Amino acid sequence: VLVVDDLEAYEAPGLAAAWEQLAEADGLRLIAALEDRGMSGYTMNPIVNLARRARRLLVLQPGDPTEFMQLTGLRSPLRPGMALPPGRGVLIADRVPTVLHVAHPTAD
Repeated sequence: VLVVDDLEAYEAPGLAAAWEQLAEADGLRLIAALEDRGMSGYTMNPIVNLARRARRLLVLQPGDPTEFMQLTGLRSPLRPGMALPPGRGVLIADRVPTVLHVAHPTAD
């Protein structure tokens, strides 16, 4: 697993060849954190383009239903007025949205 946080920060033109090699590696799974504005517009980063076509997408604290539709192409499954505390989001797997809450367990 390669975890890349804030993928837009790694969009330097000199890294494009390295990203392409990583994208073609068998058995490699990428987890990328992107701002919603990173999911649209032009980019030279092949990893961002892969993330845009991913079969799974986790949208944390989604905005209004219109923004959600523009980002995912799906209707928001959230009820109007539903509280969105940190960690609440929508997991989209194979175009099926599921409301969930991501939690970080604390050590006792």
